[in-house]
Amino acid sequence: MDASGRKWIYRLALGLALALILFTGLAPATARLESIANADIAFCLVGAWLVRRPEYAPLWLLVAFCLATEIVYMLPVGLWSAFAFAAAYFLRGNVDRVRMLPFTFEWLLFSSAFLAASVLHQIALVIFFVDAPPFSAVLLNAGVTALFYPPVVLATNLAFRVRKQTPVEAATIGART
Repeated sequence: MDASGRKWIYRLALGLALALILFTGLAPATARLESIANADIAFCLVGAWLVRRPEYAPLWLLVAFCLATEIVYMLPVGLWSAFAFAAAYFLRGNVDRVRMLPFTFEWLLFSSAFLAASVLHQIALVIFFVDAPPFSAVLLNAGVTALFYPPVVLATNLAFRVRKQTPVEAATIGART
């Protein structure tokens, strides 16, 4: 199979995984306690794919998922999508720097990008007088999401076989585009 076909198969797999995350959150069996922070597994998944194979995780797919989530859960449409897009764009822009570094640096980069997006989202909610969770809940959610990133990366490696690009692979992909 050529690289273009493989790219679209992985994009479809990511889209299906995001749809599964969205619909699992809607099921009554997964009723969540509002007092417990929930990890943003979808952002972890997209972040792991962005750092490993940016061509498999288009930013429009993340934005479409975030918009669908905001519509389904009746949240301010476009607000979190914008901040998630900015954080993902930041991660994508730093792929070359993280490629050869140990996982700890990648984890720190992901965590800081998600924390920044979460805090800016919280500030925007407050500015626009939208009901917002307490700031401590936002920080707890960012911390839990950061803790879930390594298991999501492991699952990404095992289930989808999405691994970091080598510099040679990155150069050949860059030469083709």
